[in-house]
Amino acid sequence: AVNRAITKIVVPTPEAVPMLLRNIKCSNVRVIWNGIEVDFFSSTERAPRRDSSLRVAMVGSLIPVKNHSLAIEALLLLRERIKGAKLYICGVGSMEQTLRCLASELGLEQSVIFKGMCFDIPVFLSEMDVFWMTSHYEGNSIAFLEAVASGIPCVVTDVPGLGSFARYLNSGTVVPPNDPEALAAATLKLWSSKSVYRKFSLRASSVGLREFNVDRMVEEYENVYRLL
Repeated sequence: AVNRAITKIVVPTPEAVPMLLRNIKCSNVRVIWNGIEVDFFSSTERAPRRDSSLRVAMVGSLIPVKNHSLAIEALLLLRERIKGAKLYICGVGSMEQTLRCLASELGLEQSVIFKGMCFDIPVFLSEMDVFWMTSHYEGNSIAFLEAVASGIPCVVTDVPGLGSFARYLNSGTVVPPNDPEALAAATLKLWSSKSVYRKFSLRASSVGLREFNVDRMVEEYENVYRLL
């Protein structure tokens, strides 16, 4: 009955299409990328600061799929070269106490800052230098789009729904999943090269403004409704 009622499926990422079609019969599937209010974000080109206080941002629920433990392990390695590097995590969830314990075990109590629920993401991102997303899998992530719109170079894991999207945006670096050494090394390379950092920052801000604004998303959904 459900299959007979479905005439069109809209998904936010191409990776979702094969999975859906294994379970639902529908010949009309359309991908509509998520959009954000890009005007809320400061999209000016950035340059790396020449000090040791690298600020890494993460935004997302503290749940297992987001794999924040990988980020904390990578921070330990990163601080071997950038002593003042810190990780700022926005979000709440079931993994918070476990992650706090991991940070304590690694001697990173003062270097992993749990911000809790953040109500002004544009301001938070404007104060950061690099954005990490270490998920086991993702869709068309709003948090990632917001980082892109802010002009922050990103380092993300090469997992379904995230790796291909990051490559399309070309706004940062894609690293193997569950590899803290690769995450730390990619971030160090990004931070150590002014030209590389500025290239990704400029690409991020331009793409965020041009392709992933909420007006474009709304227009595409309205077109679907008109066709129906």
